[in-house]
Amino acid sequence: MNLDQIKSIEIDPSFNEKKYLKNNPEAKYFGQPFCKKNKISERVRLFLHYVFCNPHIKKTQSESIKKTKHIKKKKELVVNYKKIKYKTIINCYYDDCNSGVGDFIRGSCYLYDNFANIPNVNLLIDFSNHAIGEFISSQNKLSVNSNEIIDIEKQVTDIEKDKAQYFTGMKRRIVKLLNRSEDKQIKLFTNCCDLSSLQTKEQFTLTLGAKTFVKNNLIFSEEVLSAYEEIKLPKDYTLMHFRLGDKHTVYSKDSKIDNKNINWQSFAVDYDKILKSIIDEHKKNNSYVLVLSDSNNFKEFVLQNIENKLKKYIIIVHTNSQHSSNNPASVDGHFVDMKSKKSNMFFVALDLIIIMNSSKIISSSVYPWGSGFCFWMAKVYDIPITFEKI
Repeated sequence: MNLDQIKSIEIDPSFNEKKYLKNNPEAKYFGQPFCKKNKISERVRLFLHYVFCNPHIKKTQSESIKKTKHIKKKKELVVNYKKIKYKTIINCYYDDCNSGVGDFIRGSCYLYDNFANIPNVNLLIDFSNHAIGEFISSQNKLSVNSNEIIDIEKQVTDIEKDKAQYFTGMKRRIVKLLNRSEDKQIKLFTNCCDLSSLQTKEQFTLTLGAKTFVKNNLIFSEEVLSAYEEIKLPKDYTLMHFRLGDKHTVYSKDSKIDNKNINWQSFAVDYDKILKSIIDEHKKNNSYVLVLSDSNNFKEFVLQNIENKLKKYIIIVHTNSQHSSNNPASVDGHFVDMKSKKSNMFFVALDLIIIMNSSKIISSSVYPWGSGFCFWMAKVYDIPITFEKI
């Protein structure tokens, strides 16, 4: 959704922003820097939180907030169980999808909860068509060619995205594909989830089956496991992850950026302020703090500016981060050096092991939706996580 579409959004007349904020205090800081900079009203800001985050709405006898009138519900499609009997569904991660590895885990959890328990249906995930597949494998032994992968996410139209039907659009297409496909092996990519499930992120939980499924299918190479052991991290550490925006960490000078799209905007990030928050976290309990970020420049800044006495406690393992998608926001003219990417995916795999072994996670992001990279690993491995808006 671009800036013009945000400013012209049709708001349900029954939406009461004051009562909504009272009942949903987590919306207080949602999108504030972006909205303030672009002169977006408080009413519109809170309505956007309602539409996109769909948090739990505490209803009273006197009032309940109705669903937005501008979203037209289509008839819900139903899976034809006879049609998909004895079929194998494979969620396939590949380099040219528009999603990070966290979103891929999200989609795999969605498929598990909705289809894995159907009798005689086999669910698998696959990394073989992504550079990270050299360092992470799954239980899948079937061959998958990239031209066989049906990308569900790319089928969602701009109109559906503008009407907050991003996930419902994917759900419909998944069911249609399963009902219509004559193939015994259905090879797709999806990052779908039940948006309503993300009502309050800290309290959100995955099913035990989905967690076990993902754990069993994240098989790290000996090279990555050995590297993690060689780092010799402390037993207990707080992981602080900072997502500072794709414009400066993903796109090249030749990429054609649309600055009206929040994914592509440049954010004014105060490195000194963030460094202070890291030091403050350490000082709370004299604890170890491991810092991850999509920005290698920021990590280098931390390494250059922390006092020597703190270097034992504030840990940065590497400065080789790279987004695992070749083009996370579908930017024209964007080019990825695959040789460099294949090397850097080692560090993405290493970061995933670092996340899953942390004691707690503090996830900070310039984006209102946060970062799926930490979120889904935290939920799979039952790690306490909190969220902060930069």
